[in-house]
Amino acid sequence: MNTISITGRLGRDPELRYTQTGKAVTNLSIANTTGFGENKQTHWFTVVCWNAQAEAATQHLRKGSLVGVEGFLQTRKWKTREEEDRISVEITANRVDFLDPVVAYAERAATAEEDRRMPADDTDIPF
Repeated sequence: MNTISITGRLGRDPELRYTQTGKAVTNLSIANTTGFGENKQTHWFTVVCWNAQAEAATQHLRKGSLVGVEGFLQTRKWKTREEEDRISVEITANRVDFLDPVVAYAERAATAEEDRRMPADDTDIPF
C-alpha cells in the first residue's frame, strides 16, 4: 500500500502550468512542523496536483494557506545540466482539502451562488 496524508502550510503560491497534451498541473510546496521547542522540526513536501484539482488549488490557495493532502509517493529521476543523476520523492495528490476557514467558506459560497443561477428546468423534476 502506498498512501500518505499530511497537513501543513504552503511555502509559496501555486503556479499553474499545462502539459503538451493540455493537462493542468501545479506543484505545492508544503511545510509540516513536528515537535516543540528545541525538538521542533519542519519537513518540506512537494505535492503534485493534476487537472481540475490543480486549477482549483491555483485559484484558491496562496502562500501560508493551510491544506490537507491525501495521495501516494512517487519517485522521479532526472539528470542535471552537468549530467549528474538526481532523484526526488513527491506526493501525487488524490485529494486536497482547503483548511483555512475563509477559503472553505468562499468555495462553498461560490458553489451556492452557481446553484442559484442555474436555470430551472421542469424536465429535471423527479415527480
